[in-house]
Amino acid sequence: MMLPERKYWEWSALAIATAIGMGISLWGYYQIINIPPPTSLNIQRPQKILGVSSPKVNDAIKNPFLISGNILIPDKTITIRVKDKNDNILKETSIQSEQTVPFPFNVNLSYSKPSSETGIIEFAAYSPEIGSEMDIKSVLVIFAK
Repeated sequence: MMLPERKYWEWSALAIATAIGMGISLWGYYQIINIPPPTSLNIQRPQKILGVSSPKVNDAIKNPFLISGNILIPDKTITIRVKDKNDNILKETSIQSEQTVPFPFNVNLSYSKPSSETGIIEFAAYSPEIGSEMDIKSVLVIFAK
């Protein structure tokens, strides 16, 4: 009777490679779970500039409509743009805060006829750090007929 040929070398090499691979995987896992937490995080969040109380997202607005809220930084000029879905500017105006913080505002706006049923109200402020306007808030709205 003839015994099948045993491939000891191949099986041994496979077992050794498997053991090495598992060891490397476990070592990597140990390294990842034992990373010390950072001692300091220098996360700089942008300062909150504006709080908008009306209109809310997806509110239906009629012509004219009221925008209200608070400017949270003194001496800041906020530009308000009403745009339709096609990015056409329907109305643009600006408001200036005073020294009192928060500075409440109520603005009645009339806008020209939109070319779509939905639009956006953008609030922007000039940033001297970047040398241009920065968007600080956007509110999606529906134009009521």
